[in-house]
Formats: sequence, structure tokens, C-alpha cells
Amino acid sequence: MNTPPHTFYDTFKQLFTDSRKKFERVAYFLTGNEEEAKDIVSRCFLSLWERRETLREDELLSYMFIAVRNACMDYRRANTRHQKVYEDLRERERGVMEYYSRAIESCDPSQIFTDEITEILKNTLRDLPDSQRRIFVMSRVDGKTYNEIAQELGLTYKQVDKSLQKTMKALRQSLGEYLPLALILMHLSGSN
Repeated sequence: MNTPPHTFYDTFKQLFTDSRKKFERVAYFLTGNEEEAKDIVSRCFLSLWERRETLREDELLSYMFIAVRNACMDYRRANTRHQKVYEDLRERERGVMEYYSRAIESCDPSQIFTDEITEILKNTLRDLPDSQRRIFVMSRVDGKTYNEIAQELGLTYKQVDKSLQKTMKALRQSLGEYLPLALILMHLSGSN
């Protein structure tokens, strides 16, 4: 009875079955990262398979040891570079934060914030058509109802509603999430 010839696939499969865990332990020892060690070994086995046309079967074990070692060293070098860059960025960020902290301590940040929102609100309202701005002020500052505004300006309820919807859309675009705060500030200040 003839046995079929031993193939590259058989040798590869045997190496994978017998040595994968050993390579993962070596990679873990060199990287200190279990997941990365498994990824490195998987990539090395994939590389080995892709090079199957150029490798001899007796070279597979040494190829894998060299490939795993080199990949682990590359990982460590890259990790060291990334760590250095990260630490440099953190140091710069710390300096910037200290600068801004000192700047904020020397003034009243709530006033700056309030002034900025008020300015955006005023500019947005200033850019509205006069009739639209007047309807908005009558509603939000004077506290008049849609019916009162409609009666006073000779408009329909629907016209007042549509005008206020346009105004609110413009304000949402310019103020975003700060719109409720801006409306409160406007109401408290009683100005347009």
C-alpha cells in the first residue's frame, strides 16, 4: 500500500498544531500583551503560508521563530515611539491647560460665556426682517400670546406661528444647544 507524498500543507498544519501555543508564549514574553502576541503569531503563520512557494519544508520552524521575534521587536519599537509621542502630547496639553486655567482665574468665565451668547443672540435677531424680529420680541420678551400679537399687528394666528418658527430655526442654527440659555438671558434682560 502506497502512502501519499508528504505535502507542504501537511508540514504547515503539523507546525501550526504543534507549535502555535509555544509561539504565542514567546510572543507574549516579548510583548507583554496577550492579544497582541496571538495577533503576531497569526500574522506570521499567514505570512508563512503566503510564502509557501519560496520556502522549503525544513525551513518552516526557523522561519516562524525569526518572523515572530522580528514582529515582536517591531511591536515594541512602535509601542515605545507611540508612548513617547503620547507623553509629549500630554506634557504640551498640561502646559496649555495651565495657561488657560490662569487666564480663566483672572476673569469671570460665566460673564464671558454670557456675553458671547448674548452677542450671538443679538446678531441673529438683528439679521431678521423687522416684522419677524418684532413678533419674536412681543412673544418672548413682552410675553404676549399669538392671538394678542396677531390682533395687534393685523395678522393671522398662523402667520404669527410661522414667523416664530422661522425665528426659532435661525436661532437654533446660530446658538445650537445654547438656545434655551439665550432665551432665558434675553427674557431676564428684557432687551432684543
